[in-house]
Amino acid sequence: MIKTFALNTLVFLFIIFTQLPAMGSTSVVISQGLDWSFPSSTEPSPKIGYFQMTDTVSATAIPDDLSDLINCYGVTFTWASLNPAEDIYDFNNVNVALAAAQADDKCLVARLKSHVVDRKTPWGTGDVPFIPQWVLDKYRPPIFYTYGKAESDEYITVAAPWDTGVAAKYLQFVNEFGAQDFLSHPNFAGLYIHGISSSAGEEMWLNAQAVVNAEDVGMTPLTIAFTYQQRLEAWAVAAGDNTNKLAWVGMNYFKPSEEYDYEYQNVRTFLNSRAAALGMGIRSGGNEQFNNAFSEQWGLIYDPATSSLIIDPDWPYRDYNRFIGGEDEQFIDSAVYDPLFISTIWVEAMIGATHIWLPNPSLNNFIRRNRAILDWYSYRAGLPLEEAPDAAIWLRESYYSDGVNCNTVFNFKLGLFQVYGAGKTTVSTGYYDRSALTGGDFSHDCEKKHYDYLSATTDVASGNTQIAISIDNDFKNSLGELAKIKVMFRDSSTATWQLRTPSYTSAEVQNKNDHSIKTATFTLDARDLSTTFTDGAHFKLVVTNDSDLSVYVIRLIKADAQAGDIDHDGVVDIQDSIQALQILTGMSPTEKVYASSTVNQQKISMADAIYGLQRTATNQ
Repeated sequence: MIKTFALNTLVFLFIIFTQLPAMGSTSVVISQGLDWSFPSSTEPSPKIGYFQMTDTVSATAIPDDLSDLINCYGVTFTWASLNPAEDIYDFNNVNVALAAAQADDKCLVARLKSHVVDRKTPWGTGDVPFIPQWVLDKYRPPIFYTYGKAESDEYITVAAPWDTGVAAKYLQFVNEFGAQDFLSHPNFAGLYIHGISSSAGEEMWLNAQAVVNAEDVGMTPLTIAFTYQQRLEAWAVAAGDNTNKLAWVGMNYFKPSEEYDYEYQNVRTFLNSRAAALGMGIRSGGNEQFNNAFSEQWGLIYDPATSSLIIDPDWPYRDYNRFIGGEDEQFIDSAVYDPLFISTIWVEAMIGATHIWLPNPSLNNFIRRNRAILDWYSYRAGLPLEEAPDAAIWLRESYYSDGVNCNTVFNFKLGLFQVYGAGKTTVSTGYYDRSALTGGDFSHDCEKKHYDYLSATTDVASGNTQIAISIDNDFKNSLGELAKIKVMFRDSSTATWQLRTPSYTSAEVQNKNDHSIKTATFTLDARDLSTTFTDGAHFKLVVTNDSDLSVYVIRLIKADAQAGDIDHDGVVDIQDSIQALQILTGMSPTEKVYASSTVNQQKISMADAIYGLQRTATNQ
C-alpha cells in the first residue's frame, strides 16, 4: 500500500513538473578534459581517410583498436617497379593493394615516385632507383643533386625529367597505367603525382643550390613548364572521369635563380592553375609546421585588417569532391607534442583535407593518445559548412612570416567568429613554447617567435567580461531543433560565468580553481541562436564576478531531439523523465549538473534536474 502510494505520488509529481515550461532554463554539464564528441546520432563523413604510408599493404599492420580509425591503406609505388623493362609492365602490386583494400573495407591512397636515381636520407636508402634502370641505361639523361652533395652523408640525385627520352617513356607509362582503369575502382581514393615538392623526402626539392645544379644540366622555366604540363595533360587523360582522385603534389617550393626569378614564379602559378583546371586534387605537405599552410595556395587568405585567416570559398580545390591530402606524420611520442598535432589537424580542417597521412606505426600510441581530435575531424572532413555537424573556433594567437612581414593570426575559425569591442576584448594566454621541440622551429616562423598562445582570457579588471561569438549564416540556417555549445576551458580561477543569447541565459558555472581542463556543455533551443545582440554576436560567455575565464575551444553542434532534451514548447516529456530517473545511479562522480530556473537561480527544478541528469548519463 505504501509502495503504491509512493509510486502514484512520484507519477503525480512527474506529471506536475513535466508539464511546467522550462522557461528558458537548461542544464550545464561539466566534464573533465577536452570534449570533441558528437551526439550519438551523428554520422562520420563519408569523405574522411586516415592512412599510414608504407611500401606494401602487408607492411601496414593496423592494430585492431585503430582499424576503424585508420580506414585507408597507404602504399608507395615506383615507376621502376611498375615498368621493369621497356614495353613491359607489372601492375601486380597495384592489384594486390586494391584487392586487400576491398577485402578489408578500406580505401587505398597511393603515391607514385618516378624521379630519384639514388639517395641516402633519413627517409630511405637502397630503395632506388625510382626511375627505371633501363631508361637510365638507354637514354643516359643528365643527373643532378637536389639534396646534399657528393661528399655529404645525405643526398638525393634525380634524372632530368625534361630529357626527351625520359619524358617520352614516362608519358607512355602514364598511358598504360590509365589503361588499367585503376582509378575507377571505388576503393581507390587517391594517387599522388609529383611535380616539385616542398620536402627533401619527396622527389624534386629545389632549394637554391639545387636550382643551380638543375640549370647546369638544362633546366629553364620553359623546359619545366613544358615537361610538367605534358605530364598533367597525360594524367588527366589517363584518369578519365576520375581526375579528382589525382593528388597533384605541385610546384610548392621553388628557390629561383637570379636570372629567372619572375619566370619561375610564373611557371609555378601556371602549372598549379592548370592542375586545378583539369579537375585534379592536391596534396599539402609539411603541415607538421602548421603555419606553412597559411597561404592562398592552400585556400587560406590572410586578412591584415582583422589579423586572421579567411577560408577562401573560391579556392578551386574546394568543390568538396576532390582529393585533398594532408601529411601530418612527423611527430615524436611525447605529450608535449600533442598541442602541435592538434593544431595541424585544425589547419587541415580549415584547408578541407579529405585524407590525412598519420604518424607511422611506431607512433601508434601517439595516435591513441590523440584519437579524440582525429575522431572529431572524421565527422566533418571534406564537408561544406552547412553539412558539417559542428562549427568551432579555437581562441588562440599564432604568427607566421610571409618573407617580408611578421603576421599575427588570431583564432582558428570554422564557422564561428569572435566579436570584439567594448567589454569583449580578450587577452592571449596559454603560452606554448615550441623552440625546444624537434621540428618546433618552423621555417615560416617570425624571427624569435617559435611559440603560440593556445587560449584567450577575459580581462575583467579592464571591464572586459565577455567572450562574444557570431555564427556563419549557412551553418546557423542548417541547425535543427536543438544545439549544443561546448566550451573547453581551463579551470584556473574562481570565475562564475554564463552562456547568454538575446533570448536565453544559462545557469551560472562556478569554476573550482583546480587548474584542470574542462568542458562545459550547454543544450538549448536552436531558435535561441536565431537573433543577435546589437554588436552582432549570437551568443556570449559572460563572467559575473571579478575573476577571469580562460577558454580554448568553443564548438556549436547540431543536435537532434532525443530523450531528455527540451522540446520547442519548453516541456520535458514524461517518458524522458522516467528514463532519466532510471539512470540516476549511473551518474558519473566526476561530473556535476548545474540547472537554473528563471524563477529562482538558486533552486533546481525537478524538470531541469532530470533533464540535466539525462544529458550527463548519455555523455553528450
